[in-house]
Amino acid sequence: MRSTPRLALWLLPTALACTPATPAGDASPTAQTPAASPDATPPADATPPAAATPPAAATPPAAATPPAAATPPSTATPPSTATPPDTATPPATPEPATPLPAANDGEGDTTDGEPGEVPVGKPKWVSGRFPHNIYMAYPSYDDGSWRVDAIDITDAAPGTPAGALLGDGAEAVVPDGHAALPKGWHTGDAWTLVLPKGIEHRRASSFHLHMGAGEVHFEVALGPGKAQRKYALAIRGKHEGALQLTAPAPVALETLAPTLLDDVNTLLRGHSSDNAPFRKVKPAAKHLRVFAGRFPGGRTHLIVFKARVRGDDLEGHASALLFLHDDGTLEFHSAAGELGSMELLALLDLDGDGKDEILFRDGYYEGSYDKLLWWKDGKAKVRVLAGDGA
Repeated sequence: MRSTPRLALWLLPTALACTPATPAGDASPTAQTPAASPDATPPADATPPAAATPPAAATPPAAATPPAAATPPSTATPPSTATPPDTATPPATPEPATPLPAANDGEGDTTDGEPGEVPVGKPKWVSGRFPHNIYMAYPSYDDGSWRVDAIDITDAAPGTPAGALLGDGAEAVVPDGHAALPKGWHTGDAWTLVLPKGIEHRRASSFHLHMGAGEVHFEVALGPGKAQRKYALAIRGKHEGALQLTAPAPVALETLAPTLLDDVNTLLRGHSSDNAPFRKVKPAAKHLRVFAGRFPGGRTHLIVFKARVRGDDLEGHASALLFLHDDGTLEFHSAAGELGSMELLALLDLDGDGKDEILFRDGYYEGSYDKLLWWKDGKAKVRVLAGDGA
């Protein structure tokens, strides 16, 4: 808004023309970060040119400047030469190769705040810090292209934006900018797929909602191109690193302690329940798959136990994840529920701390869930990435 200086007309001749001054508060519009890329840095050239600086003629009359010293209006740079903020075209969105930030940096967990929103005071890595920017991706049923599948960022209860969008239907397309989208999520956002051959960079092309058997699925379509695998890890943002979605070959049991089977049997019997009937089966070599990995706290191997269980109205599996320590002791981590089974999908270091995260599938007779076991202060944490079940 332009304002005219209040001149003491009794001091100056009425014929004097005063150059209008533009208030400093209007001369520096705030640079707008393009909403399509949450990791973009505002361009330095968004600062308005120096032409918008008020001319010397704007000095208040109290300085008793003689009329002859006033800068003629013809020499003043007209305000119209200043480039309006809405005509400044931002440069192409930069895509910095930002490493995944560590989860264990003394700032606590990152589950607070709205889904998709960068917590206050936390590193600005997309929708939060590791592991809350990690998702699963699967081939689309429609065209076989990759789709990120998230089950922990959308509430489709009646009265919510997602619920209103779905209505009585089972699926819906979510327009860009819709309230059902997590804050800061847009088409064109960068995503990184982690595959057995390495990483692949993609862009979000559309968003979708659909109701599963027991979960609301928020999907991000990652552009055209057939998926060559049944699943992949998806990192929100552009990540550069030597990541591969692979699992090591199992270790031969003969290379481990000869008492391992007996030790596993003793440990599992102490954790038996209706959903994990370890008393119904005695572990044999065929029931154990042992994988060497880089784990904290003296853990040297991951053990995946899975055995078929039948009888007494039981039909399914007894299955669990265990850890073998360097001193020969065993640690019980978790059991599959509902007579289900566990399967290792990959070991890889996602956050660059030198320790392997564990991607595994926890399935049962009515569905399955893909989960990520990660580490915080040497303790195992689990994030459910995707899945469905009745």
